[in-house]
Amino acid sequence: MVAQRRFASQGSGKGKGGTRTTVILIAVIVVAIAAGGVAYWKYQQYLNQEYLRQVSETLDIDTFYDGVFVDGVPLGGLTPDEARARIREKQQPLLDAISVGIRVGEATTRFTAEDMTVTFDTEQVLEKAWNTGRQGSRDSRYEYVKALPENPAEFTTSMTIDPSPIESRVMALSAFYDADPIDAAITQFNPDAAATVRFMYSPEQYGVRVDTQSAWQQVRSLVEARQWGQTVEVASSQIAPQITMEALKANTQLICHFETRMTNDKNRIHNINLAMSHLSGTVIMPGEEFSFNATTGPRTYATGYKDAGIILSGQPDQGVAGGVCQVSGTLFNALVMADLEITDRSHHSYELGYLKRGRDATVDYPSGTDLKCKNNHATPVYIIMYTTDDRRVVAEVYGAPLPDGLSIDIGVKTLDEHPPTDPPQVIPDAEVPVGQPRVVDPHNYIKCQSYKVYKDAQGNVVRREELILDVYRAITKRTYINPADLVTPKPTPATTPEPTAAPTEE
Repeated sequence: MVAQRRFASQGSGKGKGGTRTTVILIAVIVVAIAAGGVAYWKYQQYLNQEYLRQVSETLDIDTFYDGVFVDGVPLGGLTPDEARARIREKQQPLLDAISVGIRVGEATTRFTAEDMTVTFDTEQVLEKAWNTGRQGSRDSRYEYVKALPENPAEFTTSMTIDPSPIESRVMALSAFYDADPIDAAITQFNPDAAATVRFMYSPEQYGVRVDTQSAWQQVRSLVEARQWGQTVEVASSQIAPQITMEALKANTQLICHFETRMTNDKNRIHNINLAMSHLSGTVIMPGEEFSFNATTGPRTYATGYKDAGIILSGQPDQGVAGGVCQVSGTLFNALVMADLEITDRSHHSYELGYLKRGRDATVDYPSGTDLKCKNNHATPVYIIMYTTDDRRVVAEVYGAPLPDGLSIDIGVKTLDEHPPTDPPQVIPDAEVPVGQPRVVDPHNYIKCQSYKVYKDAQGNVVRREELILDVYRAITKRTYINPADLVTPKPTPATTPEPTAAPTEE
C-alpha cells in the first residue's frame, strides 16, 4: 500500500519537479531530432557529391565513350587520333581490294586505289561518334552514357571513288598501241641496162586502232559497280594499208619495149647515150606532164655533147647534139605504146631511115620543139632507156599493164604522097669546096595518119584510135655548088679541050 501510494504520489503530483522533467525530455528530443537532421543532411550531401563524382568520371573524359562503334570498331577508351588510326586500319582492305585492269592484246595494265581519287567521310563520322553522349543535360547524358554498353551507338563510314584521274592513262593507250598502217614502197628503182631486178620493195604493214573510248566507259562502269579484279578487253581493229606489195608489183610491170637501130657514128652514139643518161630512171607521177627538153636539159658543148649529123632547115647538116632526135623518136613510140597522153610532138622535115613516117619525133633545145606527155594513169610510170652492143636504142616503160591484157601498136596510113613538083635547083654557094658540090636529095610530099592499134592478149585487133595527122612537105632536089664550078673553061689553041665532068648526084 505504501509503495503504490509512492508511484501514485509521484506520478500524479503537479509540483515544480514534474514540469522540469518534461521540459528536459522535450529538450532532449528536440536535440536528438536536430542532430538527426544534421546527420541526414550530411549524408544526403555525401550522396550528392558521390553522384557528381561518378558523373564527372563518366562524362568528363577525352576518349570516346564505351559502346560507340564506327565500322564495327569499338572506340571506347580511344582518343580521336587512336580512333582515326584504327578506322584506317579497318578501311585499308577496302583500298587494297580496288583493282581494275585493261588488256590490249597480250599486255595488261592494272589500276589501283593509288591511281584514283579515293576518299572516306571518316572525319565527319568520327565527329558524330565523338558527340554521342555529349549533348543535353549532364543528368541525361550520364544516364545515356551508362546505357551505351548495352545499347551501343554504331556508325559507318562511306567510301567515294573518283576514277577520272585514270581516264587520261586509258586514253593514252591510243597513242601507245595505235599504229598507222604503212604502205608498201619501192625502195629501189634500178634503170641500169645490166640490172636483172628493176624494183626492190618494202612490204606493207597493217595498222591498229584501239577503241579507248569504249575501254574507258567499261573501266568507269566497273569502278562504279565496285567489281574489283575485273579486266576490260580493249577492242582493237586492224587498219589495212592503201598500197600492198602485191599491188606495187602488179603496177611496176614492163608495159612496152621499143627499139631503133643506130649508125656506127661515134659522136652520134655518144650523144645518144648522154641524152639517155638524163632520161633513164625518170618517174612520171599520175597527172604529171613529162618534158623531154626539161629532163635532158641544155644540149651544148659545155654539157658534153658533140657534133654529129642533124637536119637543119630541111637539109642534112652537122651540129651539136646530133642524134638526140633518135632518142626522142624511140621514146615517143614507147610512150604511145604505154597509152600515155601525148601533149606535144613534132615530126622531122622528111621521113627518116631509123623511124618511118608518122612515128618520129624531133626535138630542139632551146627553140621549144619538145616531146611531152601526160601520165593519165592512176599509178606512176617509169622510163628506162639504154643502148645495146649491137647498136640498138631501147626505150622501156614500166607501170600498171594495160587492162584485160591489151597491148598497143602504132599503125600509119598514108593519105597522100607525091614527089616534089618543082624542078631541081642548082644553088651557088661559095662555102662549098670547088669540085665538091653538095646535093640535097629530094623528098616526097607525105600526108599520113597514125593510129593507136589496140590488140587483145591473142593479138587480135580490138579497136583503132587516131593518134596524129602528119604532113611532110615536099623537098626539091638542091645542088649547092661553088661558083667557080659554074664557069666553063675555054679551049686553048694549042690543045684540044677535054669535056668537063658533070656534077655527081648522090
